[in-house]
Amino acid sequence: MLGLISGTSADGVDAALCRFAWRAGSGASAGDPPGAPGRLRAGALAFELLAARTWPYPPALRERILAAAGLETPALAALDVELGERFADAALALCHEANLPPDRLDLIGSHGQTVWHDPRGRRAGVPATLQLGEPAVIAARTRCDVVADFRVADVALGGEGAPLVPVVDFLLLSRAGTPRAVLNLGGIANVTWLPGSGGPEDVRAFDTGPANALSDGLVRRLGLAPEGYDPGGRLALAGRSHPALLEELLAEPFFALPPPRSTGRELFGEAFVERMVRRGAELDLAPCDLLATAAELCARSAADAVRSHCGAPAEVLLCGGGRRNAALRAALARLFPGAAVRDTDEAGLDGDAKEAVAFAALAYLAARGLPNHLPHTTGASRAAMLGKLAPGRIA
Repeated sequence: MLGLISGTSADGVDAALCRFAWRAGSGASAGDPPGAPGRLRAGALAFELLAARTWPYPPALRERILAAAGLETPALAALDVELGERFADAALALCHEANLPPDRLDLIGSHGQTVWHDPRGRRAGVPATLQLGEPAVIAARTRCDVVADFRVADVALGGEGAPLVPVVDFLLLSRAGTPRAVLNLGGIANVTWLPGSGGPEDVRAFDTGPANALSDGLVRRLGLAPEGYDPGGRLALAGRSHPALLEELLAEPFFALPPPRSTGRELFGEAFVERMVRRGAELDLAPCDLLATAAELCARSAADAVRSHCGAPAEVLLCGGGRRNAALRAALARLFPGAAVRDTDEAGLDGDAKEAVAFAALAYLAARGLPNHLPHTTGASRAAMLGKLAPGRIA
């Protein structure tokens, strides 16, 4: 199985080559009815990561992706195909590096690149989510069947279309007797609450707020680093969070919403960045102070949400690029004083590859006729097998 994803930060294509198998006595099999997510047990899925890598986007392509919401139809259609080519390139390159002929792949699961996410229709009037990276192109290039475009089915059932990874977190990261908060720090931060007991129906998951999308946006807007982001959180560490501005930002109505909830650049993108820059100028804040405030906003919104909607974790497991931001990591350690804050790597799941692994697993579940989301966490009306099949093999 091979998983592909490009996250909200639009840094590049993450690819992960994996092997999955059901453990003996797991209670989950191909004959399980799709409407029975409770049949999935923690630890039921055996997992091995064979290879993983990220292929960064060229700067010009990344800028087009970040501006995709404003593109006209011909340019958007071209971007969809171009991203499909990029995803196919990543899949074939990883197979080559792992010395695995592509025809030995069972299936590819591709999340694609989110360019619009409005599951409640607040902006366009119709609930919609759009991921680019045409799966037919991936299937044609790799000659492998591809399951892709997972989010739209959840939205069609009244859900947020996110988060989708919690079912995989439950299968791979649950630990009996240890309540865990799995915090993914991508462009947007999201949490999966694994209570340490019970079944998938006891898992809670939702987006907590901005992460790298906000800090990256500030760096680009203010021209602070040639990389377009704050390497290691060094700039944020050089500043001081502004308490009044932080409280003003935390008054954003999204933070008061109960789960299920999801968000994206539509809320925490350019307009939010401009708001912070404007207020920073009014308060005479240095750029590093704005980045420190952004790191504190991510940490506070995540910690407040976990306390309000989940419980007290014994462990906070971090994944995603934001875990390398030292300012953000320090704030999380301070705000979760009773928990061990560590990376998912220490729990056996590479924190850089985790999201790509998850979409390989979601495709694996779909291929076995099993539900591959937790509808109570997304708000969907029922469980379903998410994803569209793009056949790549010749019968």
